[in-house]
Amino acid sequence: GISEVGTATIFVTLRPAVSTPVLLPATSSMGINPGKSLSRNFTVRNDGYVPMNNAQVTLQNPSNLTWVVLGNSTLGTIAAGGSTQFQVLVNPPSSVPVGNYSVSFTVTGGTTPLQGSLAIAVTQSFVGTAAFVVTDDIGANVSGATVNLVGKTNGKSFQIGRASCRERV
Repeated sequence: GISEVGTATIFVTLRPAVSTPVLLPATSSMGINPGKSLSRNFTVRNDGYVPMNNAQVTLQNPSNLTWVVLGNSTLGTIAAGGSTQFQVLVNPPSSVPVGNYSVSFTVTGGTTPLQGSLAIAVTQSFVGTAAFVVTDDIGANVSGATVNLVGKTNGKSFQIGRASCRERV
């Protein structure tokens, strides 16, 4: 066979290694009643090639929501390929108005800071009853109907069973 010999020049540009922080989940949500306590865990993972040094989590505007604090906010060194967790602790006092709140936080210590957030729905702490009468399009009661409730904020679905005419479920 025939063979050829040649020369090639290859240019390689090397960049400094960096840490690449990833927040899991980047955003989250929760519902809570006034006077109760809940926490949400977040993970900071370093997908880069050098450690994240002095990694730390800080709340943005912490004076607005004094009932939200961080747990394990001093993350320390996160090795390349490593991860660590922190918590957002939520404890709205009974005087907090029902409504939707948002808390933002920043993770520093990597090549670029990360932003994360937690949406908080402070809901009624009362439990009550509900009655349903299912009718058809001409107004006649429907026996054996199934009622499904779907939450507006969390999308959860609840089936309330089968009802006979004028029966409460």
